[in-house]
Amino acid sequence: MCSRQLPRSVKETGKTFFIPSSVCGFAALAVVFAMSFFVIAGLTLTSVYVSASRSRHFGAEANHAQFLAEAGIEEGLLRLARNQYYAGGYVLPLGDGTVALSVINSGGMARVTATGTVTFASEAITRTILALVALDAEGRVLSVTKTNQ
Repeated sequence: MCSRQLPRSVKETGKTFFIPSSVCGFAALAVVFAMSFFVIAGLTLTSVYVSASRSRHFGAEANHAQFLAEAGIEEGLLRLARNQYYAGGYVLPLGDGTVALSVINSGGMARVTATGTVTFASEAITRTILALVALDAEGRVLSVTKTNQ
């Protein structure tokens, strides 16, 4: 039932004053729409915030995976500098990520592949770098060509 405070002059006259039920319905409908608007706006803002936060952290973790892959390439080059015939592969844990390193050596030319992996929100974020290394007859590194995969 919709009620409204009546002016004193109406009460004193003793007249009955009715407010149509359609006015009460419109008021209730306006309140429901206003509440719905604020709930939807709040949910939208929360969703945008969570998405932006996740995107920012995902970007940071992708950079971390890239740096791990770079470290893996450096490790492979160091192994080749110590032993010009080195070939092999292994997984190296570094901090909160890992580097999978693979060195394929065909005498004079080596292919070093490093994949940095970081886990973020149950997702594995990986970055892979391939380095082609030219070696001279004495095992010295002549050139290194790196590409992101």
